[in-house]
Amino acid sequence: MGIAERKDRERQEMRTKILEAAAAMFVQDGYEKTSLRGIAEKIEYSVGTIYLYFKDKTEVFHALMTQGFEMLLEKFRQMPCDPEKDPLACLRDIAKLYMSFANDNPAYYDLMFVMRKPMEMVHDEADFQTGTAAFQTLQAIVDACIAKNLIRYDSPEMGALLCWATLHGIISLYIRKRLIMIECKIIDEDKIDEFLDQAVDAYLKAVIK
Repeated sequence: MGIAERKDRERQEMRTKILEAAAAMFVQDGYEKTSLRGIAEKIEYSVGTIYLYFKDKTEVFHALMTQGFEMLLEKFRQMPCDPEKDPLACLRDIAKLYMSFANDNPAYYDLMFVMRKPMEMVHDEADFQTGTAAFQTLQAIVDACIAKNLIRYDSPEMGALLCWATLHGIISLYIRKRLIMIECKIIDEDKIDEFLDQAVDAYLKAVIK
């Protein structure tokens, strides 16, 4: 391995180390309490080292947002169904994967779908490729369902948007404890996965022809 290749590898390893520390602090302490100085202390480097890789905290969190979408996309890739053979099964699977991802990773979910700060780094399509890829995965499945005349939508884009908005609304209300505040009686905290599955099934029942 040449000097240039070794330096590139070392730089990537340090960047990964910074993001791992930032992710751990963010998940535990939240956005406001996570600082570049705190990240530097966690990896036992000077804060100046962080600035060699990221210009500010917003850029760090944009990188974490991208990482979150990569995690979500990996779950989508693991779906066992075939959109060409059974797109409706794929729609059910991707909806349940989305809900379970949000429930299992609420901090990342906030970063990806709720917080405005990371989006300050998005200036063109290249800055949001993983987010776009996640939506396009859903849209392709909706398109396959429409092609087989299985659901009530006519537009794949609008159908995917409405599906996403419905799922996002339900899981966001749960994560943010709003369902508890209105004393929602249909949720058993010990059976939240079952509730989320029921929510997906109820949505599909409403859109299937």
